[in-house]
Amino acid sequence: MARCSHELAAFKQCGARSATCRGYQREAAGAVAALLLVAAANLATPQLIRVAIDVGFTQAQPSVLAETVAGLVALAFAQFRDSPDGLSAA
Repeated sequence: MARCSHELAAFKQCGARSATCRGYQREAAGAVAALLLVAAANLATPQLIRVAIDVGFTQAQPSVLAETVAGLVALAFAQFRDSPDGLSAA
């Protein structure tokens, strides 16, 4: 029985904390959106390299190669621009 009362107390504390954080819903949503964008950019980089090799080089399509290189440059610039010190991309 003691375990149930402990879990109930923890549940009530969690509810009190969420009530405190209600004023930060926009900031939290912005942070989640930023995390999703960074994750998408990090996942897109290897895919662009794969397309550049598989289609651009292997199938000898320079237009695809140029597009993937442009995409990689755009992703690198976006990561460089958003880095805290403006000097490193990682």
